[in-house]
Amino acid sequence: MKRTLPVLCIILAAVLIAWAAVGSSNLAPATSPDRAVQSMFSAVKSRNWKRAFALVSPSSNIDQNAFIRDLNGRDGSLRTYSSLQDVQTKILKESDSEATVRANLEWSTAVGAFYDTRDLRVIKEDAGWHVYWPIAKQAAPPPQVVPVNYLRWYVLRRGNEEDWGAQNVEAP
Repeated sequence: MKRTLPVLCIILAAVLIAWAAVGSSNLAPATSPDRAVQSMFSAVKSRNWKRAFALVSPSSNIDQNAFIRDLNGRDGSLRTYSSLQDVQTKILKESDSEATVRANLEWSTAVGAFYDTRDLRVIKEDAGWHVYWPIAKQAAPPPQVVPVNYLRWYVLRRGNEEDWGAQNVEAP
């Protein structure tokens, strides 16, 4: 009886380690464009941003934080409180080195479902298929100077990339 419990624990640990090693097969390169998009959005659904970003093509020239902000929302928008519920993909166009995949996304929010459709370009690179993620261009509103009664000035919607000298606005 003294030896059975430690032996049983060792066997259980070996089984759990083997199970974890088999479960890490999601890191294998995607073999098809559809599988690359499904794997990326599966990682987004589980909020594993590092794994999702690993499936983005390096030629996208997007950093991980911008990718997360694009999918997860920013500035307290409704998307920041939502979670991805369902992804349905359909290959629109495919060649040997490039494909276009339509992803129909269903996001669950506090006020109901939100549906989004994205046409993604998928590129075959040396290690498999990767999703080309375009950089989201948002129209930057011009800096606004708002006077306040007690002689202070505030700039509205100032982001991290904006400095006083870059916007041709004098410092207060």
